[in-house]
Amino acid sequence: MIYIIILVLILLGVGALGASKLSKLIRFKTNMRKIIFVAICSIIIALLIPVVSVATYLYYPNNSFNSKKWNSKIHVRYKMSEDIIQRNLLIGKTKEEVVELLGKKEVYIKNNLMEYYLGHVPGLFNIDPDILCIKFKENRVVDVFQYTS
Repeated sequence: MIYIIILVLILLGVGALGASKLSKLIRFKTNMRKIIFVAICSIIIALLIPVVSVATYLYYPNNSFNSKKWNSKIHVRYKMSEDIIQRNLLIGKTKEEVVELLGKKEVYIKNNLMEYYLGHVPGLFNIDPDILCIKFKENRVVDVFQYTS
């Protein structure tokens, strides 16, 4: 969230600076017109930022879990991971049941832990892939969460 605030402030500053330079090219007759022009440009930029943010968020919707899609489209697993977590689809299942449901592709298994590669979740400064982590206790799933590696 802090990154978004910083980005907005930077864009507003750049927008005001760009508008100021543009206003020098236009050669306004009075300083008041120049100030109004810069203010209007800054407001337009400030209004565009939330619109672009919402459009980006809506472009990457969450999808319901589908075992066939999960195994065939590994790079977009992140779209289904939220559904798996929110609906507690894996809680109480055995390791064998989880492997049957999620498959054996792109999975790391160690003792009481399974980690599935989810791909890169689109986002600002997001360069690392996300992982779906499944914890077991007495061969049953007790916790499922997602983290960035």
